[in-house]
This record gives sequence, structure tokens and C-alpha cells, in this order.
Amino acid sequence: MDNMGNMPSMPNLPNLGNFDPAAQAYAAQAQALALAQKKKKKKRMIIAISVVVGLLFMATAGFLAVKFLPGIFNKGGGSYSSFVDPTKVMSTTEYGYVPVSQITVMLKDGVDRSKAQTIASDLKGKITGEIKSINLYLIDFSSNSEGELTAAIAKAQSYDGVDIVSTNSMVYGAIKGTQGGPFNDPLYKEGNNSKNYNNIGMSDAYKILKASGMNLNPVKVGVADEPLRDDFSEATGKTKFNGDKTKDLQKDMNGNIEDGGNNHGTLVTSVIAANGDNGGVTGVASIMGDKLDMNISNIYTGKNYTTPAIPDPNDPTKVTFSDGTFYHNTLLKLE
Repeated sequence: MDNMGNMPSMPNLPNLGNFDPAAQAYAAQAQALALAQKKKKKKRMIIAISVVVGLLFMATAGFLAVKFLPGIFNKGGGSYSSFVDPTKVMSTTEYGYVPVSQITVMLKDGVDRSKAQTIASDLKGKITGEIKSINLYLIDFSSNSEGELTAAIAKAQSYDGVDIVSTNSMVYGAIKGTQGGPFNDPLYKEGNNSKNYNNIGMSDAYKILKASGMNLNPVKVGVADEPLRDDFSEATGKTKFNGDKTKDLQKDMNGNIEDGGNNHGTLVTSVIAANGDNGGVTGVASIMGDKLDMNISNIYTGKNYTTPAIPDPNDPTKVTFSDGTFYHNTLLKLE
């Protein structure tokens, strides 16, 4: 107790010697409280450090997972890979910063997956990722050192049918240049030719479908218009083109070839399914490939166009084709 009669508030009290026993008891309590608070603070600090370390570990795991051969996780498309165990990533003299428990094996053309499976088994490991389109396989095996990694690479490289064996390494730097694709054709750089495709995000849709590797369902599209030009260069590729066709070239009322000889039905078919792999126009659905089945029906035959007529651009009941001018019978009845 001080001269004002107040109890001291600081935990670090001086030795009270033979002073008031009550004050000595208070001092002991205060020192015990201070020690308890110190221990409690230390415990909170340990918990905080543990949380931070845990978050850093998870962040590192996520970083490593995306840096080393990122998982595509799309087995339906023939490509996938597993996450990297961050505890296996080490700094090595020969390979840099890599997981010592993984190698990538690229097989030569014509060599099937069983060869990679054999290599994985001999390494007492397993295939945990693959990109079938280039015959590349990611193999996980038990290893804790650079020496074991080097031995595994040498062993895998000794097999017949193996093209390249490598570590699962980081990729640095940036790729420069112009990405290829059907919409890089000069045709789409002229005027506003690409405007409509840009508005619907067609180029991005192509990239997403290509990269996803998803299995596409068969689609049938019918075009009710003029017949498809028989030798149309864009009606090629994997897409099927069935139905009505013609060898006649599109001509104007004076007999001059117009629109490259392509009638309206041919142009409509082109917008939908023109071959995107041969340059020039790209159909909005051409990425479907052999899953796309086009059927063109010529509606300008039969009862609607049976009566010959003299050409007259001011008469909407008269329609001119490459083989002559005819009345549109339904319009004629409405007149």
C-alpha cells in the first residue's frame, strides 16, 4: 500500500521485507498473475506462429501444385495430372528446384501406354498424369534425394520406345508471338468481317472447347434454303454435308456470276459449318468436326416455283434463279 492508501498496480513489486503481511500476500498474488499472463501470452504467440506456418505451407502447396505440370483433371479428354507433394520439392545441383519423386516420360510415336506402365512398375511407382496427344506420362515414385531421381531418369531412358525422360520442372518466362487459330485468317482483318464473331466471343469459345478436351455430342443442323453448291470448297473436312446439291453457279439477272457463284443456301451453310482448317471462312459450328451433320434442303422446287415468268425486279411475286425466273405461287395467290 502506498502513502495514498492505494494497492500497487504493477506486477514487478519490490521486496517488502518485514512490511505489512497483507501487502506481502498481495505482492505474491500479483507476481503469480504476471507469470500466468506471460505464459498465456507465450501460448497465444505459439498458436499464432503455428497458424501462419500452416497458411504458408498451404500457400506453398498451392503454388507448387500450379507451377509443376498443372493438373488438367479431365480424364475424358485424355489428359490429367496429380498435385505435387511439396515435401518432395528440393533444390538440386543438376536440375534446379524440382520434385525429386517425379519424372516425365515421353514415348515415341506408335508406342502405347503399357510401356509407361512397365517403367512405373519397375520404379515401384505409378502413373499419376498423362497427355495422350503427345504420348507424355508423369510417373510418381519413392525418392528423397537428387541421386535417386538421377537413377530413375537413367533407368527410364534405357527402355526401348522412350523418346525423352525429364524432371517435372518449373516453366519460366513468357511465350511470345501470335496464337494460331482459324480467326487469324487475313479475311477477318478486312473491314468489319470479324465484328459479328467478336460480339459473340466465338474465338474464345473455340479456345475453351479445344483446351477442355470435352466429349462433344452429335448435332444435326438443317438448312431450308437453296441447294448446296456441289463443289463448294468450304463444304469439306470432317463435317458431313448431306441433302440437296447443285452444280449451277449463282448468276444475276443478266447472267453474270455473283457471290463467287455461291447461292444463298451455300452461303448460309458456310456461316454454320465452313471448314475452319483450310483457311478462309470458319463456320461457327465447325469446331464440332465429325460430330456435326449438315442437311441442306432445297425449298425452291415443287409447287412454289413452277410457273415461268418474265423478270421484273419491281414484282415481288417473281423470283429469278440461275435457270430462269418463276412466280412464287403462294405470293401470287396473296396478291
